[in-house]
Amino acid sequence: WSVDLFDFLHLPTTPWVYVFVVVGIASVARAVQNRTFEWTAATTAIATVGWVTLQTTEESFNAKALFRQIARWLEFPLDITEGLLISGYGPWHLPDMPWLFIFALLVGGAGWMAWQRRSTAWTVTTALVGWMAVVSLYEPWHIPALPWVVIAGLFGVVGWKLGGWRLALLSVGFILYASFVGEPAEQAGAETRWDKTMITLSAVLVAVPIAALLGGIIGLVAAKRRRVEQFLIPIMNLTQAFPHFTFLIPIGVFIGVSHKAGVIATIAYAIPPMARVTILGIQGISSEVIEAGIMGGCTRRQMLWKVELPAARQSLLVGINQVVMECLAMVVIASFVGTAGLGQDLLFRLTGLHIGAGTEIGIAIVVMAITLDRLSQGLGRLQPTHHPEGTPFWKRHAYVLASGAVVVGGLLLAQAWDAAFRVPNSWMWGHEVFWEWLVDNGKSDVALWHLSGGRWLVPFLAAIAVAGWRAWDTRRYRWLITAAALALVGWSVDLFDFLHLSARPWIYVFVAAGLVALMYGASARTRLLAQASDDVGSHGEAATQARQSLRFTWTAAMTVIVALGWVTLRTIDESFTFNIRNYTIAFRDVLESWVLLPMRDAFLTIPWVGLVLLFGAVGYFINGRRPALLAAGMIAFISLAGFWWQAMWNFYQLTFAVLLAIIFGVPFGIWAATTARRNAVVQVILDFFQTFPSFVYLFPAIMFFGVSETAIIVAVVLSASVPAIRYTIFGIQNVPKPLIEASTMAGCTRRQTLWKVKLPMAVPEIMLGINQTIMFGLFMVMIAGLIKTTGLARELIEAQPNIDSGRAIVAGIAVACIGMSIDLLISEWSDKRKKQLGLIEA
Repeated sequence: WSVDLFDFLHLPTTPWVYVFVVVGIASVARAVQNRTFEWTAATTAIATVGWVTLQTTEESFNAKALFRQIARWLEFPLDITEGLLISGYGPWHLPDMPWLFIFALLVGGAGWMAWQRRSTAWTVTTALVGWMAVVSLYEPWHIPALPWVVIAGLFGVVGWKLGGWRLALLSVGFILYASFVGEPAEQAGAETRWDKTMITLSAVLVAVPIAALLGGIIGLVAAKRRRVEQFLIPIMNLTQAFPHFTFLIPIGVFIGVSHKAGVIATIAYAIPPMARVTILGIQGISSEVIEAGIMGGCTRRQMLWKVELPAARQSLLVGINQVVMECLAMVVIASFVGTAGLGQDLLFRLTGLHIGAGTEIGIAIVVMAITLDRLSQGLGRLQPTHHPEGTPFWKRHAYVLASGAVVVGGLLLAQAWDAAFRVPNSWMWGHEVFWEWLVDNGKSDVALWHLSGGRWLVPFLAAIAVAGWRAWDTRRYRWLITAAALALVGWSVDLFDFLHLSARPWIYVFVAAGLVALMYGASARTRLLAQASDDVGSHGEAATQARQSLRFTWTAAMTVIVALGWVTLRTIDESFTFNIRNYTIAFRDVLESWVLLPMRDAFLTIPWVGLVLLFGAVGYFINGRRPALLAAGMIAFISLAGFWWQAMWNFYQLTFAVLLAIIFGVPFGIWAATTARRNAVVQVILDFFQTFPSFVYLFPAIMFFGVSETAIIVAVVLSASVPAIRYTIFGIQNVPKPLIEASTMAGCTRRQTLWKVKLPMAVPEIMLGINQTIMFGLFMVMIAGLIKTTGLARELIEAQPNIDSGRAIVAGIAVACIGMSIDLLISEWSDKRKKQLGLIEA
């Protein structure tokens, strides 16, 4: 058909389309009922003949026309979701034929299933299909979208079902934020922040089910067929190492620039993670479960639907969470090919350097991302609910009834009160002005608040006294830090002007006091160490406690001396001022002059042969010829493709940013992993930052460092530090308990246990975190090219308007080669080290 061999078979659409539909539905029904190969083959033959005869035209086959026709299929689900959330329905309708016939079959079939099974789900499905039929076929009126109060209520019910009242509150808060926060429309009919948020949400709601379904099917086939898995794994590795922009290039070529083109790019980007998780979930089912299914006499189909899929349920739901986050990240970047909504608005603000408005839009995207992330995580934790026999209907279907009450009550309220349908402009408020003020005042001296003494002085002194007392009583450093921070805040707002002392002779007094404290602490520590070496048993433990008490006392004394010295000697008559911009720009100039530019020049002079040999040698020493050849071949491809200097430019940015992320992230992760309370707080912060779309990290970087190389480095560090911290915590907290118990029994202190046991065992996981840090950093370097396009980022970004698709795709493969070569070496080393430590089987 594609090469026009079957032109002579062309049949007119009417009436043959109805013939094929009727015969096809009958064949599908028989195939579902009998489940035999003959009826499956008959159904396939009917669909094939129908396609060939009805789709054959006089024109030759055109791939672009085919893809654009497939893209049009997305218009219907997009119209449905956008109609529900924002635009309503009408004035449009489908033709009576063949849609009247199709809807009659659908409504009749769903109604018959609802009657036979007495199923609430099928009853709701019948009502929805019937409502769609009425809307689509008999549309003499305009059906408005759901009011914001109804959407907020439905989100609240879903949140309550998936995560309790906290998630319900977060979900309702997201809708309230989208409704009330944002600049009002400048004229009647113009889009508001609510409209753009709902457009983005509708795109995500369409993309997630399609990507999850396609990825699940692909992963299921690969999990069952070893050859298919071997064929797909390299492809998925390549696509997951692609920069986001690479997915947009073929979409722009074959489909064009439109809203649905961006949705297709989003679906394509989210399919590989779902397929990979499905493969892991199906293959990770325990052999005992499979054997139980075989002993129970399950057929292959029963084994899949009754055993394997239920056993892999948690993994599949985790995959859906990944699909949600990938879709939300990509739907923002897909604004390059015309996706409407918040992403397009954010892109316009970013290219125009409107930092205040861009930050406000970025926060709206973050709120949506956090909400959808928590909802999908709640879906992953959801377990089936089994009610005892005889439970009343309202208890068995409480959430369905609550949703119905929300819809009915919200619609009635919207009919009686216009503000319940759409928030009036006078109620909307935006915080764009605050961010613009922050940016503008960051360029000049910022005089912090001046508070006179009296009623403000007493609360501050009381708070400092309480924090100091709690620090001394509990010997906790956090209270000591709190007291010092309160003193610093009080000084910054001029509360301690009356304490001003002349520099001489008081500076010598404070210096002498500090030296005395240092000498006393050193001598006392030496004495206690000597005593501990002579004592054993309980006396040794007493000496250890005495050293810890001495350390805290010395730290508290030094904190008091430094705080008093700073407050009394630095207090002047003028209010405290601080020029943020001067400091950040000065730091940027020094960093670029002394570090970044020399480092860039050094990387640009690296010969490609030398780097190929380096990667090959490292791969060979790690695990032999295979990783050596693969890593060296990927680096060689970059040079042979003609992108060497561009790759080295981005490679230097990636190297320096990842180094900073590791220096910050790994120690911070070690600190957070030491106590459960720190870990709980840090995990919340990490979840918050990990839901940020990549664009958002650019705004604080531009705000403080301007459009520069330093801004790119800062944005990459902010984005890439999260996996370094998370994997470090994971590695330390998952050290086998017997090893920790053995070190404790051997008399190790907490510090010795950390450095001698936990960290060596956690190194493989920390290296995997560094691997993820590199991948996150590589993607962020490409996105940061939006503010300063150089290297491979320029090839990708400038290819969008020029449609230089071939060169841009090769550049995307070059970026993927950088990531995959590093990923290969680190993953091979990590697996080898885990086998050496006995963490996995050799």
